[in-house]
Amino acid sequence: MTENLAQWTRILIGGWRELTRRWRIALVAPLLAIFAFTSLVQWIAMNWVHHLWGEHTHYAIEVLFYGLFGPLFFLLFISGVFFRWRAERQRAERHLAAVVNSSADAIVSVDTLGKIHSWNRGAETIFGYRAEEALEQSLEQLLDSGLGWPANASRWETVLRARDQREIPVEVSSSLLADEGGDQPMRVLIIRDVTERRRREQAVQEERARIARDLHDGVQQDLFLAGIKLDICRQLLQGDSERVDRELLAIRETIQDEITDLQRIVRALRPLELEHFGLMSAVRRLAVEYAKQNQAAVDFSLQGPERDLPYEVEAALYRVVQEALNNVAKHAQAQRVWLKLDLSDPQEVLLIIRDDGRGFDAQTLLTDSAPHAGLGLRHMRERVEERGGTFAINSVRGRGTTLEVRIPLGVPPS
Repeated sequence: MTENLAQWTRILIGGWRELTRRWRIALVAPLLAIFAFTSLVQWIAMNWVHHLWGEHTHYAIEVLFYGLFGPLFFLLFISGVFFRWRAERQRAERHLAAVVNSSADAIVSVDTLGKIHSWNRGAETIFGYRAEEALEQSLEQLLDSGLGWPANASRWETVLRARDQREIPVEVSSSLLADEGGDQPMRVLIIRDVTERRRREQAVQEERARIARDLHDGVQQDLFLAGIKLDICRQLLQGDSERVDRELLAIRETIQDEITDLQRIVRALRPLELEHFGLMSAVRRLAVEYAKQNQAAVDFSLQGPERDLPYEVEAALYRVVQEALNNVAKHAQAQRVWLKLDLSDPQEVLLIIRDDGRGFDAQTLLTDSAPHAGLGLRHMRERVEERGGTFAINSVRGRGTTLEVRIPLGVPPS
């Protein structure tokens, strides 16, 4: 008996502390009103009855009032509080369910045996199973993975298998949640599809590897060769001054070429021209530099009013132009390049890059079966699609290549 009383006391105290200020007022105000009403009845009405009709009538009315109307008032008060509490709880549960269902992440609850008890729309979208198919199933068997619970870990990464047998890299956040009885703990999992993040990380790694190769195969080798030539010049300094002069001129040209390459690599890492001068000036500089380095003509045209675009769109367009001109210089053997930037449509921007080079098989290079070839093309396409745009390329061997990019303005990446 004493233990039950102490437990109820703890529950009442804990429940009172969890109540909001509005709920505390809602509970206390009626009690104060009843106390005030009862006090007025006793001090005024009952005194008047006692003096008018005597003590027996006074007691009879009190017994009738407190014995009949008191419990009735108390029952009505408790019922009102209960129904109001239940309505508030149902509203909160509906709000929480709406938040859970609207989440793009998979939010799943499982019991201690790993059976699924809840499965939101995000889980349906990611894994392809409807809620009625997933409930009461084993999570690990359904997703064909040794998900497990890493010791002392609330977040980890693993790979799960969707209904269509796709392997999906995911990040799992886990938290333990006891039910109202406190005797059957549930585990709530928030599972986030990190396929896009992994793809971007891989793209960054590939870009870093490409830059490292450029530094190793270009700058490092040329500087090493320049060092050898300097040693030769030192040996020839007293005997063959003409050859020393030739070697020094060659070293000077090598160093100048390396400075150009380093500038190109720095621009690949961070488009400083874009930040300082804006998209139009930056693209014009790329065109002039390409024409100078490759002895080729570049025609740049702007259609529509020149205006600032969202920085993410400008960065994507700049990178596409940069990579496209780099590809033309390396592979196309083109004599002429046409750049057209169309800003006449307020809803989107159009970029067209065309050359008169030797052309290639674009579809083969853009497929995943060619992991190393066409890497620049795939990076360009990914940059455009990240901004919700379209990337199209048309190339015919011996007849040149045309690249067309459309990016909507004001549209966040998908």
